[in-house]
Amino acid sequence: MVAAAQPVLTLAALSGLEAVFHAPDDPLLRDILGRDVRMETLDVDRPDMVGTVTEIAPLVDPQTGTVTVRARLLTPNAGTVLLGASVRGHLSMAMEQGVVVPWTALMRSGDDPAVWVVDDEGRVALTKVVINHFADGTIFVSDGLSDGQRVVGDGAQLLYPGRRVQPVEGDAP
Repeated sequence: MVAAAQPVLTLAALSGLEAVFHAPDDPLLRDILGRDVRMETLDVDRPDMVGTVTEIAPLVDPQTGTVTVRARLLTPNAGTVLLGASVRGHLSMAMEQGVVVPWTALMRSGDDPAVWVVDDEGRVALTKVVINHFADGTIFVSDGLSDGQRVVGDGAQLLYPGRRVQPVEGDAP
């Protein structure tokens, strides 16, 4: 017995396969509709495939905190081997210019985000930055840093202005 309007069965057609991704909510998502996505299978030995983004959910899933993105596979005759297979999607996007730093470098100066910048003598100064967006383990800084500047990536909470630091063995000088 099934109540009215309850799904009883879901069928998967072999034509028109699609991949479903759970992406972090980001303003850049609004620009990916119709873009190509390169997909690699995680549990099936198969060459990379290409798909096109066909749908972006308008709301964030409250349970996962992610946005559902669907991409239709452009690979003909993908076959039943791909039904239920896990895939990883790769999407190339043009970004504004800026500097990427580890999220552990993030501090604050008053109400503004900041990072500790290391000068030529190895002394630190807290520098305000403008954050464009966050990614997995990194922060995209759009203003306040220039390419090649050294920042403290770990242990920033132990610093004060003018304190001398030195790079960890194996890191950039």
